[in-house]
Amino acid sequence: MKKLQDRLEKKKQETERCKELRMMLYSDMKEGIVSKEDYVELHAAYGKRLRNAEESIRAIQKEMDSELEKADNANTWLDYFVKYQDIEELSRTVVVELIRKIRVYDKKNIEITFDFDDCYQTLLNQLPAMGVDTVVDDDNNLQVKVKEVV
Repeated sequence: MKKLQDRLEKKKQETERCKELRMMLYSDMKEGIVSKEDYVELHAAYGKRLRNAEESIRAIQKEMDSELEKADNANTWLDYFVKYQDIEELSRTVVVELIRKIRVYDKKNIEITFDFDDCYQTLLNQLPAMGVDTVVDDDNNLQVKVKEVV
């Protein structure tokens, strides 16, 4: 997000610079420093540069909005799990909000696919890069340990 903000700031500065150059160009033409033909040509070039910068600003803002939406969606699944972390019995509401499908093979074998399994896996894959170790214990519980920074 920081890179996008930096790019956005540079493009905003570029639009301001183009506007300044166009104003200075007009003054230069009035003072006879720049010919009318050069003025028309340079004015068009600065105008094109300004439009391109403004278009880039819109694209960057759209990309930033998309990134923010992704971040919001990425955390939505956590909200559901936090909401139901202490449930003692399964209700229809919990099933609808947390489970994508349930396959029953026989009395002792079932497969549950959670709605946010992909988000959970993505988070687990990102944890080592954040300095966090994960281990599944004998009871199949996930143990999370933060690495010491020396």
